[in-house]
Amino acid sequence: MEPTPWSEGTVDNVPDGQATAIPSSVSLSGQVQTYDGTGVVQTPTMVYVQPPSGAAKIMGILIVIYGAFGLLVSIGGVAGAGLLEGLLADVPEDDLGFSSETMASYLFVSSLLGVVTAIPTILGGVWTMQYQRRGVHLGLLAVGVSFIVNVALTFAYSEITAAGIGGVGGAVISSLIGSGICGLLVAVPLLVSDNGLDDSTLFPR
Repeated sequence: MEPTPWSEGTVDNVPDGQATAIPSSVSLSGQVQTYDGTGVVQTPTMVYVQPPSGAAKIMGILIVIYGAFGLLVSIGGVAGAGLLEGLLADVPEDDLGFSSETMASYLFVSSLLGVVTAIPTILGGVWTMQYQRRGVHLGLLAVGVSFIVNVALTFAYSEITAAGIGGVGGAVISSLIGSGICGLLVAVPLLVSDNGLDDSTLFPR
């Protein structure tokens, strides 16, 4: 029985002293080509997959920091509302344009609502860091709710906002501009090509 070309050992037809060992494995290299049945050779195209953009992770981190800062400030406002009322108790109402009770109430309510909106903001930032599309949706929803709350507080405590620069109208416009900028920043991952976001969503399709 003649040895196969791939068997391991020596070749019998080689003179003594010149026998050569045949390797048990052979490495092949080259390019794979396919035929479509018409005689035309089709060479597969190499596709390079780039990693997703890091915009979602960066914006997610910034959103978490912003939400955490807002949460701490709001908690401080809730806790300090009573202290502020005591500090303003001796100041004449005519000098302030509003009573100390009204100011304390405004600080407490606005801070409490700030806590409510800060929690979903932080959660949205965490989801955005994880490349979840619903995180951006939650962040945009939090921005929208915050704008509505600010406008409602502006008119509910008009005696306080009227004392500021631009009055009630100026407060509404500044809130609109601030919310628009925040919304645009939150939406950056959606505007970047190859953002790597998944198909999760908060809104029914």
